[in-house]
Amino acid sequence: MQVTLGRRRDGKLDRRRVTASTREEVEQKARELQVLYTKGMIAEPDSVTFKERGELWLRRKARTARPKTLEGYGWLLRRYVYAHLGERKVQALRPPHIRGFYESLLESGMSSETFRQVRYLVRAILEDALADEVVARNVAHGVRVELPKTQRTGQSWSPLESTNHLTQIRHCSYV
Repeated sequence: MQVTLGRRRDGKLDRRRVTASTREEVEQKARELQVLYTKGMIAEPDSVTFKERGELWLRRKARTARPKTLEGYGWLLRRYVYAHLGERKVQALRPPHIRGFYESLLESGMSSETFRQVRYLVRAILEDALADEVVARNVAHGVRVELPKTQRTGQSWSPLESTNHLTQIRHCSYV
């Protein structure tokens, strides 16, 4: 059975095919599809890749972010994100793809801070695609990955070392 959901951006009818083993199941699936469409849960078919959306997001972000920040975002995207997700179609992404990507980053020994920055970029790019109605939901929002616990190993100064340091900087012209 064919279901007409409305019109696409190019003006043509947006028709979807529904199949099932019985007529009642087909009609039920067609009704569910129409309900999802009216709620805005079905996006128009689009073949844009994650890399294309990422580059668009970077151009948009250039209006508000500092040049060094943009440079860092671009480097993280090229170094980590595009290698794993760049060629995937945005609409084809599912939570297991994102989770697998995150886990591969953590297994490679990536620092927690770099991981958080990469995760921010993935979420922001998919949020931008959601705002443009390219996707019906941001698949990265539901993905939770436990970051490894890191122990900080630091040494504090002894009272003698503190006193020596304070004595030395007293005569410094920078303080």
